[in-house]
Amino acid sequence: MTIHTLFVCTSCVDLSHEGEVPADCTEGNQLFLKLLAAQQDNSACPDLNIEAVDCLGTCDRPCSVSLVCPHKYTFHYVDVLSDQGAIDLLRLCKLYIDRKDGDLQLAEMPRSLRSKLLVCIPPPALNNQ
Repeated sequence: MTIHTLFVCTSCVDLSHEGEVPADCTEGNQLFLKLLAAQQDNSACPDLNIEAVDCLGTCDRPCSVSLVCPHKYTFHYVDVLSDQGAIDLLRLCKLYIDRKDGDLQLAEMPRSLRSKLLVCIPPPALNNQ
């Protein structure tokens, strides 16, 4: 079975905050919890592994997530702050899981995520073709 993983940066903080934000109150952690809840409530993407990570390296563009799977394209999204973002991410993940190579066109992605795509990386095997 192929493992599809959505990595969610839980240390992401909205840059408008001043001072220290408790780890469980960061926007990244809130997004992570919303994704888990939406996945359970809707039985959406049961084959998706949603995993919290400390940092995805795009701190100036919170909240960030990466959708990865061996032998498929990797997608990295930033600025996913809204409640709708969690729902749309799960919709995106369903499309990704159903696609053999994970190659998604911008027009296929939920509208709210199109402008939030930072990078799309092809799998190593496709780089040699």
